[in-house]
Amino acid sequence: MKTISLLLFCSFFLYSNEIDIEKLSEALGYMVGKNINSGAVHFNMDHFIKGIEKAHAGEEPPLSDTEYAQELDKVYAQQQKNLAQENRMKATRFLTHQKKSTKIISGKLHYTTIKTGTGAVLKKNHSPLLKISGHFLDGTMFYPPQKQIVPLQETLQAFQKGTKNMREGEIRRIFIHPDLWNQANDSSLVILEVELLNISSPADNLFYKDIVQKNQCYR
Repeated sequence: MKTISLLLFCSFFLYSNEIDIEKLSEALGYMVGKNINSGAVHFNMDHFIKGIEKAHAGEEPPLSDTEYAQELDKVYAQQQKNLAQENRMKATRFLTHQKKSTKIISGKLHYTTIKTGTGAVLKKNHSPLLKISGHFLDGTMFYPPQKQIVPLQETLQAFQKGTKNMREGEIRRIFIHPDLWNQANDSSLVILEVELLNISSPADNLFYKDIVQKNQCYR
């Protein structure tokens, strides 16, 4: 998309009645620099300009296409590592700050009760009907609210522990450190809101069967 916009931009100048090649050149350089500054990689501008000059002069590139791709992969890998470390630190600080207002399952797994339930108690071998939503620490929603049948034994340990002993009608907000949620450890702390709607096994409950048949929330 950026490439198409750049071509349209250049075409506008080239097909105008008067072509100001100096202004066009400066504008083109500005757009390239703007796109570079908005990217994830922070390039050295002096060497970037040097590379342009070499290419314009027809000199050999400092790296082959393969070498260039390899070096860029290293940069992105380092950035992911830095992001993971930053996210873990933010998650740890948040959980430490929340200790007084949440129930602690472990140092990296907390929850708070939004609404108390009065029904049957959830067990690890259940496949309950849950209403779940999820967002990251910065508020970005990655999982919009939806109902689904969840076989607990097939979920992450953090989710099993976070929903342990819930009662029908209960709503919990579960805080999960990225170390327990993402094996790549590059995501933020995860905040799940879980409502236990129905605890019965799908095999024993006509309500479950109806939902499955309509494909509304089957996992």
